[in-house]
Amino acid sequence: MKCIILDSSAIFHIRNLEILKNLGDKIYITDKVLEELKDPRAQAIISLLTPEIVEVDIKKIDKYRMKYSKLSIADASIIACIEDLKNICREIVVITDDIYLKRIVEKMKVRALSIYFDKRRNL
Repeated sequence: MKCIILDSSAIFHIRNLEILKNLGDKIYITDKVLEELKDPRAQAIISLLTPEIVEVDIKKIDKYRMKYSKLSIADASIIACIEDLKNICREIVVITDDIYLKRIVEKMKVRALSIYFDKRRNL
């Protein structure tokens, strides 16, 4: 199974939900990322995508924040989520525009994709 993990930037910048739906078999979002999504548009996108919400152990989050001091709680929860899903998913893709998170994810041998908003095109 190919699994997609969303960062909040994926929700904020996406213009075409079909892109996310077609990237993988299942979409995941952590409870900590979900806490960042307070505006109505972001909440509407989440309700349309119906991702599985992963509650990440705070001890795992703390472990990654100690290892990578620049990580936010939400970003560390994504790293912990990758760890949790590695035995379930044949491939994991993280969608984020956070360069620091992207580098860490790629060191874990996980693919990271960005969604950049281009005013000339709706992505």
